[in-house]
Amino acid sequence: MVRDNHAIADLGVVAYLGMPISSRDGHAIGALCAIDTAPREWAADEADALRDLAHLATDEVALRELERDLDARVGQEVALREGELTERSRARRLEALGRLAGGVAHDINNVLHAASGGVRLAARRLEGDPARARRLLDTALEAMDRGAAVTRPLLSVAGRAVLFSEPVDAAAALAETREILLRGSGAVEVRVDAPEDLSPVLADRAQLGAVLRALAENARDAMPRGGILVLAATAEVVPEGLPHRWT
Repeated sequence: MVRDNHAIADLGVVAYLGMPISSRDGHAIGALCAIDTAPREWAADEADALRDLAHLATDEVALRELERDLDARVGQEVALREGELTERSRARRLEALGRLAGGVAHDINNVLHAASGGVRLAARRLEGDPARARRLLDTALEAMDRGAAVTRPLLSVAGRAVLFSEPVDAAAALAETREILLRGSGAVEVRVDAPEDLSPVLADRAQLGAVLRALAENARDAMPRGGILVLAATAEVVPEGLPHRWT
């Protein structure tokens, strides 16, 4: 009973009019009240006005509950989507790692084959033809250098790659790539087109060589019937403040 509420006595309430405020599911959660400290009869229009205000309060409570529920649902949906994106990202990363591992394994196998073959041939010619043995050993060392470059992508994925930028002779890098391709180019003729006065480029020597070899080998493999593969380099002037075709 309202009269048993301690606030009635504390406020000196004698006349009381109350209208319930409900939640969205119909449960009464409070009341909107009018009080007087003197005896009185509440008029019908006063009761109607209080009832309208209670309805407005009920609607406001329902709106707040709806906003709270929507915020919770949005939060759950965002968390779900983020989880899905994380899983997709993880799946794509694993797929990329699989491709990378397969490519590295193939490249490492080629490097080991070339290096071991060079060492074996050098061992056979070491006494009879030292000069030839020396060239074979140089080839084996070059293959091992390529093997070190092949491991760079794995270190990059692991966040441990260290790049050493230095001036690199672009024409010489292309010529070296040509020499490597000639050992297995088959019917493909490999040429280098680069001016002798070409300025050096600032790059990691091993990484640049790996990129050039990958591009050249892909181009060679795309020519099963033979042809001419040209490795070319030219100086490109980039005017300051003007748009450039490669940007």
